[in-house]
Amino acid sequence: MNYNSLKENAFFIFLLLLATLLRLIPLPEYQFSHDELSALSRTIFPDLGQTIRYGAQYTDTHPILVQVFLYYWVKLVGYSEIGIKLPFIFCGLLSVIVSYRFAKRWFGKQAALFAQLITACSFVFIIYSSYARMYAPGVLFSMLVVSYLFRIAFDEQVPKKVYAWFGLFCLLSALNNHLNALFAMTCALAGLFLAIRVKRLWPYLLTCVAVVLVYLPHLPVTLTQFQLGGLGVADNGWLPPPKPGVLVDFMRVLFGTGKAGLAMLMLLAVVVLFSFRSKVRISGRQWLLLFLFAVNYLVIHLYSIYKSPVLQYSVLLFPGTCLLWFMASFYRALPKTLFYLFMGVSLVLLLFQGIVQKHELREAHYQAYETMVKQSLQQGNDHGDSCVTSIFAAEQFFITAYELKYKTPLSYKLTTDTALADVQHIRHYISHLPAVKQHMVLGDPDPLLIALCRERFPYLHDHVQGYFYNALTLSSATPAKEMQSDQSLLKSWELLHKASPFTMESRIQPAPDGICKVDSMAGEFPLTFKAKFSDLGTRHGQWLLADVEFDADSLPLADDIVCVSVNTADSTKNYFTAAKFADFKTGQSHNRLYLQVFIGSDSDEWRRSGEFACYIWKRSKAVLRIRHFRLQQIDYNPDKWRLWE
Repeated sequence: MNYNSLKENAFFIFLLLLATLLRLIPLPEYQFSHDELSALSRTIFPDLGQTIRYGAQYTDTHPILVQVFLYYWVKLVGYSEIGIKLPFIFCGLLSVIVSYRFAKRWFGKQAALFAQLITACSFVFIIYSSYARMYAPGVLFSMLVVSYLFRIAFDEQVPKKVYAWFGLFCLLSALNNHLNALFAMTCALAGLFLAIRVKRLWPYLLTCVAVVLVYLPHLPVTLTQFQLGGLGVADNGWLPPPKPGVLVDFMRVLFGTGKAGLAMLMLLAVVVLFSFRSKVRISGRQWLLLFLFAVNYLVIHLYSIYKSPVLQYSVLLFPGTCLLWFMASFYRALPKTLFYLFMGVSLVLLLFQGIVQKHELREAHYQAYETMVKQSLQQGNDHGDSCVTSIFAAEQFFITAYELKYKTPLSYKLTTDTALADVQHIRHYISHLPAVKQHMVLGDPDPLLIALCRERFPYLHDHVQGYFYNALTLSSATPAKEMQSDQSLLKSWELLHKASPFTMESRIQPAPDGICKVDSMAGEFPLTFKAKFSDLGTRHGQWLLADVEFDADSLPLADDIVCVSVNTADSTKNYFTAAKFADFKTGQSHNRLYLQVFIGSDSDEWRRSGEFACYIWKRSKAVLRIRHFRLQQIDYNPDKWRLWE
């Protein structure tokens, strides 16, 4: 490369080097996420057929491409984070190059540099480039599908290899992710009309038929996965239906997240207005990009509302590449001086947001499972392995993998995602721990699990949390230094005595000793606390934890329960959960029942018209003696909900 060529491509080379550094500098910090560990746990099958059948078809929701790749790749590099992730990081870097080349070919150098800047430095591209999942390959395949589609539709001469490459990347998209397949199919259908217009129907049609024929053996996998259920809350998953403003939220994420993303959108608005004032017409190629994004977005959005939620920022990146190119295309209208001024401002915004605000060179890559294991090992080093035990919300493979990595066995118990389903086993485990166990490490616990463990380990010894991890160390011994053990506790209401903002509906009055005697003579619902949900002052990502302390001397294993309900005006977002007193009876003179509510996807509707109620449902004739009835508002791991803010 001569000096003139180097000078002409200096900004491209700079952005490519920057993209490389942003992805490679944190290599030692990379840790495996839940989905990555889950995929790696399914590489243990003895042959390819079983890997496809039991590692993908019946146990996953994604096509086979990444799972098959990992099956062979681990045989070469083992299970190290760097070895596993490097091919996916490489896909992310290739996307930076492809993004530039496509935009330069069809919209000019200025559009190309802006598209490259976003692909290189936007937080969402950096994060998903670090995952050994289908996201970075999917972005690359989507870009290449569009690149070859444009060549077929708009080049004067189209070599046969262009059709072959187009077909190959359509096929790879289909085998990579179902929504990646949707995008490739949209491109193929749009290309059919374009091919007819430019009289290239037959080679194009033959290419599409060949892709379908090669994909057909995978069809049973796809049909099986469609019958397994989705990620939505209605299918016992975690993903809620999308909110009306999710498109604007995605655009802000695409262009940097947070305040930087908002500032970038404002800059883009200025660029678009400048383009209109300069009377630069929107071309058919720009309309095609916008069409490809809009169709995919609408299908995903409507499917997520009326069928099953699938809309996530990660999968919107596939069609989002078209939105990026569409917006970048307006930069061709800017004068060169103004263009480089805007590029400089954009670069500063993206780097500040990513490095300073999002910690993308370090903490943003920490994950729950290695963090919880390292916390256990650290406490073992500090206090002695015999003095430390752990409870992890994890699968067995996830912990075993790190025991092997660090060559150290741990003392631990595994629990489910919600401790409410595992109360008796947790209490049994804690009660049978030897006295020497004075420290308990909790990995990714919910508030109910923390409350259970603090009955024996009341002191908070250490606490680390971030976007993807939360680990606490509790102690039965007074800590050497005082820690703010209730940082996450925002409010606590003692409902029996100081019920405001709650109204108490009961004919029962506490006795002089403060104990509230509850029997069946007081009715089926003898004790109820109500409030407007908006009066609680909660926000998305927080928890409410009911804590009921009761005497158990005369309590048989009865069916009395504590309930929490939220009822909205139109009844569309009603919520109910309950816990049995009997499940929390452990034979001690005093017992404590816990019931938690997560303030999740319905929080907006709850705040608008919801009525909160916490009450006892008396379903037996046994007498309950309630000593305390508390409700706590907990800001639990708030960083988790700020990742894309």
